[in-house]
Amino acid sequence: MTDPGILLHHLIIVVCILAKILLDFGPPTFFNAMRMVQEASNPFLHLRWLLAAAGVSRNSRLYVTNGLVFAASFLLSRILPIPYYWTQSLQLITSPQTYVRFGAVGLGFWFIADLLFDGINCFWAVKICRGTYKFMKTRKLE
Repeated sequence: MTDPGILLHHLIIVVCILAKILLDFGPPTFFNAMRMVQEASNPFLHLRWLLAAAGVSRNSRLYVTNGLVFAASFLLSRILPIPYYWTQSLQLITSPQTYVRFGAVGLGFWFIADLLFDGINCFWAVKICRGTYKFMKTRKLE
């Protein structure tokens, strides 16, 4: 939990979300809401940390089940929606009305923030999938 990567991840997320809210993106509230839905995997991540802190064995059914639910919810809420999100986002970003309303700087920020969000999510998805695969290959349930 003291990993600098996690701190950087949350710092980027907070800055990007606050900036999007402060820039008053009006109609794109849908896009901000979609980003909030991505947090659906967090309760399982936090439970994983709590189980580890409580000394629950990594091979216990509870720990393994929670880990699998976390991995599935991460992929379903953060990775699966990426194509739909970008299809809708690019339609809005490239419209002349949106350019007039937000200008190049606002749209540039929107685009870069979304690239950062999805880049970070893809980075973590690869780590989660590798870790899950490695664990499931060598696991011994208690």
